[in-house]
Amino acid sequence: YELYVKMIDDAVRVLKGEVEAAEPIEVKIDLGMSMHIPQTYVDSEVVRLDLYKRISYLDSIEDIEDQLQELEDRFGKPPKEVRALLYVSYMTKLAQKAGISHITRTKGRTVFTYADLSGFSAKSLMKLPDSIGKRLSFSVKSTAELRLSGPSSLKEIDIMLENLIK
Repeated sequence: YELYVKMIDDAVRVLKGEVEAAEPIEVKIDLGMSMHIPQTYVDSEVVRLDLYKRISYLDSIEDIEDQLQELEDRFGKPPKEVRALLYVSYMTKLAQKAGISHITRTKGRTVFTYADLSGFSAKSLMKLPDSIGKRLSFSVKSTAELRLSGPSSLKEIDIMLENLIK
């Protein structure tokens, strides 16, 4: 119901001219990991569905950490699949805003492929913490890509994406 209300609100704002209608970029994320709420962690299907809905509204790393703490308080320590779900849900929103269509993580690096460079700013890269910024490279061949070398946590990826859209 809340998602429906949000969609109606967004449509009204577009019709009023308050925001420009834009097709969201379809983001594909391949991190080689499972992302879901296991039935063994939350056995009630109704509660799991409610949690999925709440996860879709997370808008910051602080929100993720608060949600993880709440989950731990209610159900015990969240398994890695749940932690991944929270970070990747937020990651998807950030990637759309940054114009990134694909994020792929392998053993040695994470690659961010741009669908649209209109929102890209080299200045945004300067704001990154050294632990991330020193590991970045930019490549333009058939597509534009940012490459983050070395292993990266989901939180590091979210931090990088946050800086790219500022």
